[in-house]
Amino acid sequence: MTMKTQRNRFPTTNVWRKFIERPLRSFLRKGYDATSINDIANALGMTKAGLYHYINGKKELLFDIMNFGLDELDEEVATPACSIADPSARLRFIIASHAQLVTKGQGAITILVDEITALPPAQNRMITRRKREYFNHLRDLLNELKAAGKLNDVDTTWQLSASWEW
Repeated sequence: MTMKTQRNRFPTTNVWRKFIERPLRSFLRKGYDATSINDIANALGMTKAGLYHYINGKKELLFDIMNFGLDELDEEVATPACSIADPSARLRFIIASHAQLVTKGQGAITILVDEITALPPAQNRMITRRKREYFNHLRDLLNELKAAGKLNDVDTTWQLSASWEW
């Protein structure tokens, strides 16, 4: 099953960001299961029919929000980190940028931890795969630091499970 990308229906990423902020806050405040489509439509000032013009359902919206959070993680943390040659400076940048992204208040990263089990199995696997890519990037960096003698007593061989939490 191919999921359409909702962001294609919006003229800019900023419009998409504004669209998902209110449902995201509802998911964070009430939890995914307790948030109804009516709650989301009301938060956006729309009817349910109007909301369904932009989404196919609540699970798809959750999936889109999680992908949005991972896109932000890539754009604000992983991609800029690649341009930092010094591995120690790169790790400091990743830690600071990741923490800033998590605490800036938007919450898409928090949803990745709290609500992943609400996704259907195929979407859960896609999100878990994207999280694993980020994790493996961090593992490679830690191994680079370890090989340079700048990191001791860190076991980088443990595996990421499907229920891995940030």
